[in-house]
Amino acid sequence: MAIPEDLDTLNESSSRSETDIAYLSYLDDILLIVVKEDTTAVVEHMEQLLKACVELTEHKKYYCIVDVRVNAGASNGVTEYYANNPYNQYRYADAFIINTLAMRLIVNFYMSFNKPSVPTKTFSDPESAAQWINSLKQNNA
Repeated sequence: MAIPEDLDTLNESSSRSETDIAYLSYLDDILLIVVKEDTTAVVEHMEQLLKACVELTEHKKYYCIVDVRVNAGASNGVTEYYANNPYNQYRYADAFIINTLAMRLIVNFYMSFNKPSVPTKTFSDPESAAQWINSLKQNNA
């Protein structure tokens, strides 16, 4: 199933969960993570988030869209933990939706220095992120 380019549609018809730093929505093999406003992730938050992702997806592999179009940050060690944790085996790809310079710097650092083990791209709008994930799904079908 292709994901809708309007992520609100995905949000409305999915299984849901919440952690200290994000809201999660899951439908078929697409997981949408919407980061909460004014949060600063620490490693413990990231571990909680990734565990919630795997539980919501019932330990199945998924494509991940991370919507970080809010004022948010990450403390030391978060990008390294995200790149090197036991939950990575469940992700096919990560699409980050970003509209702030601060978050773009964090994600670019993650991509350049932590070398994610799954395909990872940044986008400025949800439609482009959804199109990329859909193209990956078609290529993997």
